[in-house]
Amino acid sequence: MSSDSAHDHLSGLDAFLGSVTGVDLISELYGETEATLVYDVHTSIPAIGTQRTAEFFHLAQGRIDTIRLIFDATPWHAVLQAATPS
Repeated sequence: MSSDSAHDHLSGLDAFLGSVTGVDLISELYGETEATLVYDVHTSIPAIGTQRTAEFFHLAQGRIDTIRLIFDATPWHAVLQAATPS
């Protein structure tokens, strides 16, 4: 998935958040210029169920300058294809 603008990104995020039923934090690791979170995202989408996710944050001058979201997107392919008009 990708977004062409901040507005498009936030619109997609709203749709995703509508399917989230809960989040369980598994691990959090911190350094001076980085942080990593590992968590399970529980969804109301039967084809997805629970999505194991990791996020890596990099800091520069006290602010987040990079976020890397890591997860297996395979279950989402069919869901996104079904949601896309032909």
